[in-house]
Amino acid sequence: MTIQWSSPASDGGSPITNYTIYRGTVSGSSALVATVDNVGSYSDTGLTNAVRYYYHVVGVNRVGDGAPSSEASAVPTAGPSVPGVPRALSAKAGSGVVNLNWSTPATNGSAPIRNYTIYRGVSPNSLTLLIKSGPALALFDGGLTNGVTYYYAVAAVNGMGEGPRSAPVSATPKEPGPGPDTKKPTIGIVSPVAGAKLSPGLTAITGNASDDVGLARVDVSIDGTNWTKASGTASWSTTINLTVGNRTIYARATDGAGNTATATVTVTVSPTDSAPVAAGGDLPRSLILTAVLSFVAAAGIAWFLLDRRRKETRPPPPENKNKAGRKS
Repeated sequence: MTIQWSSPASDGGSPITNYTIYRGTVSGSSALVATVDNVGSYSDTGLTNAVRYYYHVVGVNRVGDGAPSSEASAVPTAGPSVPGVPRALSAKAGSGVVNLNWSTPATNGSAPIRNYTIYRGVSPNSLTLLIKSGPALALFDGGLTNGVTYYYAVAAVNGMGEGPRSAPVSATPKEPGPGPDTKKPTIGIVSPVAGAKLSPGLTAITGNASDDVGLARVDVSIDGTNWTKASGTASWSTTINLTVGNRTIYARATDGAGNTATATVTVTVSPTDSAPVAAGGDLPRSLILTAVLSFVAAAGIAWFLLDRRRKETRPPPPENKNKAGRKS
């Protein structure tokens, strides 16, 4: 904790020689903690984080102590550190695969968690680096040997570094029955439907999937290359960012044996009707129709006024001289 102060308005007629610092954990109750020279600050160390400390300062000259300053308090806090231990690590085995799931640590070390590091081995005391994954809380580990027990541990990583590993958990891949699982899962996209017209931006994608043995995960992509893990398996959902154009949405289900099945829907993503017209682009038909109707109406009004004025200014017809007084 660093405290600062200004010199008194009066030194009492004798120059200040030093200051005494008093500290306590209860307001109004403190004890001498340090004596410093004629300075304006003091750094107090060895404190306990999350505890509030109260301070006051006294100026001293050759006559003695002056009046104490007003009281000030603050709570020291810890700076960023590595994250805590990931919680609830579990391992479930399939045929040649293990599915890992875990929860975030109780503390992130006051810095966002960037990714997780997964360790694997065939004994709990000989784990080696398997992969540095992203911030997801699950991992699908495939290509394993059935009948071999694998041990796993996970550590969280933030900007300060890698935190402590979780306690190891184990799983033993094995054949699901008399033969290997070769049956593919099934998957369908419920929303959006094929041919839907959508607006650009974040869009919810939902669907369902099933497998005779068990599903491991569902992934979604808008290009068939970059995949994002969906939430859930039998009923799954995720959110993707759609851009303007004809877009094909892919959904892929993976079972415990690594068998996969893919479903697709194609949608049209176009700007909303209220979107501004790009420079040099075509005008909307509604705008063209409005302009044409406005032109026709204006032309009709102008023709009516011009015809009326022509009639008002036309000279009267010449008088017929053969009307009255004409002799037969």
